[in-house]
Amino acid sequence: MAGDKAGKQTSPWQLCTVTQVEELKCVLQMLPVWACGIIFASAYTQMSTTFILQGDTLDPLIGSFRVPAAVLSVFGTLSVMLWVPLYDCAVVPLARRLTGYRHGFTQLAWIGVGFVVLTVAMLLAGALEVPQYVVVGAAEVFTFIGQMEFFYDQAPDTMRSVCSGLAKAAFALGNYASSALVVAVVRPIARGGTTGVLGGSPTTSTTTATSTTSSGCSPCSVSVTLVPT
Repeated sequence: MAGDKAGKQTSPWQLCTVTQVEELKCVLQMLPVWACGIIFASAYTQMSTTFILQGDTLDPLIGSFRVPAAVLSVFGTLSVMLWVPLYDCAVVPLARRLTGYRHGFTQLAWIGVGFVVLTVAMLLAGALEVPQYVVVGAAEVFTFIGQMEFFYDQAPDTMRSVCSGLAKAAFALGNYASSALVVAVVRPIARGGTTGVLGGSPTTSTTTATSTTSSGCSPCSVSVTLVPT
């Protein structure tokens, strides 16, 4: 009997090594930051949905040339192209001189900066309509770079690829959250007799409400980035 028990192989699902347990703990500690990425993505996705519909309410003519509303998203791309070299050549060196830290700030701090900038962008979207594209580009640089560095540096050596994929998974879930947010905002507006942008009326009520709601969600995530993991 003893020989039979010794000959049996223990299932890895029933008995784990200490290393595997510690690796799981590391991944679980990163989940709050991962969840914050869902909130960021739900607001960021507005660039390809309500922001474009908002652009349809603007005067698209420049002289005799008609500018399609979808072209406005190019300003976001141009903003990223501008902020990436500024981030590497100006912002990080300045922060490094102020803090003495190699990366300027911790990865969580950079993510928090991105959330603050995104909050400003959502407020601009509700008030001024167009400048949010440039500001969202800055938020994208701070947050996405901080996220990728955080998940790669904090992940166990054997799980770095999986943990780096968590950022992409958060972005995917953020798209679903964005759809749910739009539905939650549109229904009460439509019930009140104002269809808003998504209902076809040339107003910005829906976009304003959605942007304001997104700006209110972002500061909640900043507190998580201030807590070290």
